[in-house]
Parts: sequence; structure tokens; C-alpha cells
Amino acid sequence: MKNTLFIHAKTAIFPLTILVISSVFQSILLLGQARILSKIISLVYLSGYTLDGVWNWLWLLLAIMLSRGLLFWVSEIASADAAVRIKIDLRKTLQTHIYSLGKEYIDKHD
Repeated sequence: MKNTLFIHAKTAIFPLTILVISSVFQSILLLGQARILSKIISLVYLSGYTLDGVWNWLWLLLAIMLSRGLLFWVSEIASADAAVRIKIDLRKTLQTHIYSLGKEYIDKHD
């Protein structure tokens, strides 16, 4: 594959950076969510805690879930924006190339 496609990605550096950063934070939150859920299960089944004993852990689990949802939304917006920017840049490059070929070339291969 030629590196010309990576040249077009330069037009979408900001949304791609946001996408990567949000994906990293989503991964970290996923690990945190698994750890908190494991802690809650351990407290309830092995230590005999009741709902009152794990209430704070449940709030923390809810906060992590909501944060992951927000980051997922941000990455969806960023990826859609990056795709639009790259498509626009590709179309401009294609149009410039077609115009540089000239009318005679287009009529000849029509």
C-alpha cells in the first residue's frame, strides 16, 4: 500500500488524536471497572457484606460505567469527523488530478 493515504490523514490529526486518547482512557476505565466489580463480588460473597457495605463501591462502578459511555460517545464523534475530513481531502485530490489530465484525456477515455 502506498503511503499516500497517510498523507490525507494529516488533515484529521486532531480528531484522530482525540480518538486515540479516548480509546486509551476507555481501556484504563475498563480495567478499573473489572477491578471494582471483582472487589464488590469478593466483599459480598466471601466477606459477607450487605448492600450497605458495598454501596460506595457500587457508586464508583456506576461512575466508571458512565465515564466509559461518555468516552465512547466522544470517540464516535471524533472518528466520524476524521472520516469526513479525510474523504473531503481525497475528493479534492482526485478532482485536482482529473482537472490536470485535461478535457482531451477525459474525452478520449470516456
